[in-house]
Amino acid sequence: FNDVGSVYLGRVEDGRFVFREAAGPAASEGAEVIGLLRPLEGEAALFADGVEEGVRLALAESGRPLTLEVEGTRGAWTTVGEVARDLIEDRHAVGLVTALDPQGAHVAAQVATRLRRPIAVAGESPELLAHTGVPWILTPEVSFEGSDSRLSADRTMAVSSGYQAARRLLEQLDH
Repeated sequence: FNDVGSVYLGRVEDGRFVFREAAGPAASEGAEVIGLLRPLEGEAALFADGVEEGVRLALAESGRPLTLEVEGTRGAWTTVGEVARDLIEDRHAVGLVTALDPQGAHVAAQVATRLRRPIAVAGESPELLAHTGVPWILTPEVSFEGSDSRLSADRTMAVSSGYQAARRLLEQLDH
């Protein structure tokens, strides 16, 4: 990462590793929180590394006082739901970006919808989410069909996917 102002801390909580951004230029008082849900293991974690980089780039370019809260999951649907709820209710995230697989993204979108927060999907979008017509579920304009290993191998695609997801989310928040 080129952002030397951010320091990453982590801890194990309830059997999962939790990333947290500590004080840095974006983590200022009064900053809006954007939550990022990402996998921690396997090929999908490599793709999520690129997505996170793209999200950070988009947030930095926005010029808005924003802080990114990053949460990792190990894929259990209940964990995804709990983490999404925690980001919105406890950390006051104004919106979420997900770099999870289609099933995890679907669960996160259900939670975000119930709690009336926009969510942007980076990477492969569940078919069901792409056709909901719900304006605050923001799916990619490009189809990412294929295996996770193909996606993770293309870092440029991952960074672009995260960047575009964050830009869609910020546009939604402006309306």
